[in-house]
Amino acid sequence: MSTKILVNGITLERANIVPLLIKVKCWQEKGIEVTFFGNKLLKEQINSLQILRKYNFIELKNTREMKGRIQLITEGIKRNIQALTYINSFKNKYDIVYSISSVLDLLIFPFILKKIDKKILRLAVFDNIVPITDPGNKIIRFLAWIFFRISLLLLKNADQIYTGSQELEKFLIGSGMKKEKVIERGQAVRNALIKIARKDPKYTIDALFVGRINETKGIYDMLEVLQLVKQKYPDFQLALLGVGDDKTLKRYREKIKEMQLSKNVVFLGYQSEEDKFKIIKSSKVFWFLSTSQSESFGVALLEAVCCGKPAFAYNIPAFSYYKNNEVFFFDVHDYKGIAQKVIEVFTTEKFDNTRGRKLIDKFSWKRIAEIEYVNFTRLIKNLYLTSRATKEILINGITLEGANIIPLLSKIKYWQNKGVNVTIFGNEILKRQIDSLNIIKKYNYIIIKDTNRIKNRIHLIFEGLKRNLKALFYLNKLKHKFDVIYSISSVLDLLLFPYILKKVDNKIMRVSVFDNTVPFLFTGDILINSLGWFFYQVSLIFLRDADYIYVTRSESKEYLLKRGFKKDQLVITGSTIEIGNVKTAQKDDNYRIDALYVGRINEAKGIYDMLEVLSIVKKNYPDFQLAIMGEGDERVMKRYKEKIKIAGLSKNIQFLGYKIGLEKFNIIKSSKCFWFLSHTESYPLAPMEAVCCGLKTFVYDLEAYNIYKNQELTIVKKRDYKAVAEKVTEVFNKKEFENQRGKLLFEKLCWSWDDIAEIEYKTLFPN
Repeated sequence: MSTKILVNGITLERANIVPLLIKVKCWQEKGIEVTFFGNKLLKEQINSLQILRKYNFIELKNTREMKGRIQLITEGIKRNIQALTYINSFKNKYDIVYSISSVLDLLIFPFILKKIDKKILRLAVFDNIVPITDPGNKIIRFLAWIFFRISLLLLKNADQIYTGSQELEKFLIGSGMKKEKVIERGQAVRNALIKIARKDPKYTIDALFVGRINETKGIYDMLEVLQLVKQKYPDFQLALLGVGDDKTLKRYREKIKEMQLSKNVVFLGYQSEEDKFKIIKSSKVFWFLSTSQSESFGVALLEAVCCGKPAFAYNIPAFSYYKNNEVFFFDVHDYKGIAQKVIEVFTTEKFDNTRGRKLIDKFSWKRIAEIEYVNFTRLIKNLYLTSRATKEILINGITLEGANIIPLLSKIKYWQNKGVNVTIFGNEILKRQIDSLNIIKKYNYIIIKDTNRIKNRIHLIFEGLKRNLKALFYLNKLKHKFDVIYSISSVLDLLLFPYILKKVDNKIMRVSVFDNTVPFLFTGDILINSLGWFFYQVSLIFLRDADYIYVTRSESKEYLLKRGFKKDQLVITGSTIEIGNVKTAQKDDNYRIDALYVGRINEAKGIYDMLEVLSIVKKNYPDFQLAIMGEGDERVMKRYKEKIKIAGLSKNIQFLGYKIGLEKFNIIKSSKCFWFLSHTESYPLAPMEAVCCGLKTFVYDLEAYNIYKNQELTIVKKRDYKAVAEKVTEVFNKKEFENQRGKLLFEKLCWSWDDIAEIEYKTLFPN
């Protein structure tokens, strides 16, 4: 069943509804059913714009045209009262009631509708602040400020509020709105129309202003600047594109006449979007001298900048997003400074703003429609989840056997204590592994049958694909049974099935942990590395429609943001180690290990670098023992053992295989030092475990280790084998094996898997 949105437009006629209609079109393409509530004039306006081919409309009858601001108040109140007679026909019919602005006349009816229909979600766009100090008629300004303060009170019961800037987001939170309700989704321009618009020779415009003709927009400041520019260019033409109320226009025309500027000012009135962009492109420069504290973003200014016009504006907080000199900024009321710069531009005839044009693709209404869609659909899912008596999570584990699943099981145990039912989907080997760890005593399990053991990375590709295809036969059994499908890693073989399940069950929430990036490496097996990098790039595509992505550190979040992921998808959970096992583990004298490595046996992990270091250390300590805990695919293991034999190191290396739990930490504590010469890492846990166990730990200088602030690691330049060997030899010469700084770090470590499980739980089930 599709989501139904009611757009409250009872006072919306004559407003700029193009952004709204673009968003509605995008939502309709996603299966959303949209109904408008407004008067006959609004319906005529929607039809004339020809953006929507099909939509529902409920007409509010017997309305009058609003000619001035006083009439807007009286007519707005009348229409809201009249709208109450429609309430019975609206309640329990819609999922969302949507307001495109937070002006009082567009908030009253949704506020009342939500009071009598508790299930409806109320969404609003908050686009500007109304200060009492703005210029203009004092009574009008005071009334506007009073109504603004009332609108803030009515806004408090909204479920989501979308803002166009961080300044507005901060203002709302500072005004008592809940942080999780306020979503900064940016602003946009009609970039498609800007790209096709062409200069029209019939216009002779030197400077253009686009916007509401109102004192707060700096309309009188423009006259002061024009008077100064006119001394150099007597025929200079300022054009104003926009409308204002009758009283303001009358006073403004009188002022123009008084300043003898009648021949220099042209009123273009209201123009269609297509004609507006033609006019902007036909102008030489753009003036936008708004002084208002209520200026939230300045869409008209951005439109002109994206059209490639030199733009002049006051340096106010609303325009802080311009970072690359796309606009000429001045102190408020610096008429002389502005006039001098305008004259300079006209003297040099530099009318092209190339830096401004580069911004055009960064501001799209389709992008904003997508952000709002993602947020309100997530809200609907959360309400659906909270309405269910028991929460159901499905863990996708179809290729998970052999992995370190202790963190996952620790989180499952925590969720089970919260009353969540957890079902794991995987093969028989994974089930045996879960049972052997004895962390969770009771759980549901769905077995994917007839799977083969994964021997190497090439085999993983084919077996992973086979298992994902086989999993499709379980779709009918799984769809509409679970609230969440969870992937513990963003590798492709764990993302494919959840991606497809979400396509057939659009109410399920899809979440994944993003634990590392995969760079292209020119060392080792180029074919394997190329395939690994390629599948990683594909996995990022499948990750895009996840509802939440849990990342371990801020650097990973920044990486995904740069790759086009949405800010509200990404949740930083941090990472941790098995604190209980670190505390319990004891040294075992049966092990004779000088240096230990824990991890995947793979070229990228520096396994060959360790051999180079070992060859040097062996000169001083011939019986030096390096132990390797972990597994690798058969091809890599075969080559690695051959290399060890060629290097004459067979007697110096022990292979311990894959170890987990307390046994693993007993071995770590039984070792004298720890080597982890990996070439690339995002958040390596193995060095953290070794450090917390009190081992001297040797690593390369990677950004991943910037989290260590107190010399808990010995960091050496990448591939400087000699330097690593010298540091290791120094430790053994002095017999200083204890890492006191590492033990102190462990004492301060207060982040457990329960804490991470709680963060994830709260994002999935916020209520």
